[in-house]
Amino acid sequence: MSAAKFSLLAKVCVHSGNTVVSPALRNPGIENRQQLMQQTKDLLVSYSELYIGNRISDNVMKCHHCHSQ
Repeated sequence: MSAAKFSLLAKVCVHSGNTVVSPALRNPGIENRQQLMQQTKDLLVSYSELYIGNRISDNVMKCHHCHSQ
């Protein structure tokens, strides 16, 4: 993948993720917040897999506080 395409992919992921994550974090219901976060992850993984394959599921970062992916 070219550097320009990779940069575009990164920008789309960051901006679309921020658009969904911000309201999710402000949501008072923890169950609903968790569902929104899971859907955001699923969305970004699905989009990314179109360009880089399913390697993303093997190389996820884990939160060092709660050890979630």
